[in-house]
Amino acid sequence: MRPHFEQDLKEYNAVAKTERRISRKFDQELLAEDLLNLEKDIAENEQTSLGTQALVMKLQRQKQEILAELHADLRGIDDQSYTPESSLEDNPQAWNVRETKNGDFVAQQGERTFPVTLGDLVADQEWGVDYTLDRKSMPRQVQKRFALEKARKQVQDALDEQILLVSQDSGRVNAYAQEGYKDIAKDREGGHDRRIGVIAEKMVRTFLEKLSYDVPDLEFTIARADLHQDVEEKIDFLVHRKRKWRGVRVATKGKDDEGIQFTTDERNETAEKKRAALERVKPWALQREHLDDIVLVQISPDDFRSAYNAWQEAGSPPGGPDSFWDTATKEKIFRHLLQDMFTPEELDAQWQSAVQSIPEHRAAA
Repeated sequence: MRPHFEQDLKEYNAVAKTERRISRKFDQELLAEDLLNLEKDIAENEQTSLGTQALVMKLQRQKQEILAELHADLRGIDDQSYTPESSLEDNPQAWNVRETKNGDFVAQQGERTFPVTLGDLVADQEWGVDYTLDRKSMPRQVQKRFALEKARKQVQDALDEQILLVSQDSGRVNAYAQEGYKDIAKDREGGHDRRIGVIAEKMVRTFLEKLSYDVPDLEFTIARADLHQDVEEKIDFLVHRKRKWRGVRVATKGKDDEGIQFTTDERNETAEKKRAALERVKPWALQREHLDDIVLVQISPDDFRSAYNAWQEAGSPPGGPDSFWDTATKEKIFRHLLQDMFTPEELDAQWQSAVQSIPEHRAAA
């Protein structure tokens, strides 16, 4: 996120917080006047319309509402008499998740039942799979983590919308980047982007994200890139190596923080163009994001189309499209994406830990 844009959001956020606290009409009128002046100043600095800034502020209020609902939900999880606002009756498409006697999690929707993990509960939100957690049987820590990650995704979605609004309109954004933002906006007008490249990137990211939740021994975490990072820094997602401290930091042989640009276009000329674009942005992107490197990862689209289509034909069940990969494909993608982060020996050990967490019905899919 650009520093000046981040500062704009901090100022809007301060107003949004104040709006939630004050009740007197006189104070509300004064704050509304201050807000209008703030929107005018930011519109001038960002070289956008005043209408764009009003929409950015509206999204900032939504983010505050999401956080307020999260805090209420977290308090309610510890209160057995608490009933969340959303329920299965409100959302019949949600999968009801409970813990079985042997400690496994099971998601049920009508007659359909699937085993699920914490990683599924978190990552499947990216695929539009809704879950409602049983308050009585599900562990409180899992309920809290689910609520936290759900709110985090909603806030990041709102942030991306703010970035998209400003970046399409701003005179401070170069013409090339502005076209990139406009292309994303067009893709979103018809709903989810169905291009295989976008689907593949999300499949890889959510696959690794699920493993990072479900296997505590794995030494990496995954972070989704925001739209600034995507369009202007050529980063689709980020991989961070977990820090190990034993009095002093333990030295590592691989990279600690890496940005990934993903492509399923196998043509050499496409790869060369993408690498050239990466080299142009790397010097300042690495410094801004505190990364060791940004790398281009090229994988055949054949690894994604059949799994994604099979998942859709099955009714988009829990687990996401990557649950229709066989184990060999998962291992290939796991090793390919993480080869710069770990030594071959470390990668072998991590895969052995990871493969044990994959439910049998998925490993054999």
